[in-house]
Amino acid sequence: MNNKRFYHWSIASVWGLAFKQGKTSMARVGAWYRYFKILGLSKKRNQYKKKRKRISIRANIPN
Repeated sequence: MNNKRFYHWSIASVWGLAFKQGKTSMARVGAWYRYFKILGLSKKRNQYKKKRKRISIRANIPN
């Protein structure tokens, strides 16, 4: 959850990826959520948004 690649993923999606790759054998319903709560990884995350470029366009000559 601290990795920037998975920053915007839900806890359930991270569990699904870890389970699919064979990195965990926990059930998602109880153990996974409890594990994240104990480690403090399930705190509120900020959404990563790319900043917009604010460049205005000005015509050189009128139409």
